[in-house]
Amino acid sequence: MVHKVQKNYSVVDADIVMDHIILAATALDLETCRIGVFDVLAAKEVLSLDNTYHRAGDIYAFGISPRGCSQ
Repeated sequence: MVHKVQKNYSVVDADIVMDHIILAATALDLETCRIGVFDVLAAKEVLSLDNTYHRAGDIYAFGISPRGCSQ
């Protein structure tokens, strides 16, 4: 008898997507910063997220650092 286990790979898929976004940002000379520890309730309030978003994962910041700016 074969047991089939249903697995939810949405978190893995989201991680793969973020990896590709970070690689693309790096190719454009953008800096990235993963913020993995934060107050979930405060983040929902600041980002104006309602209770539709059940799980807050990581936050990623993208931008140009002073060392990356041409003068």
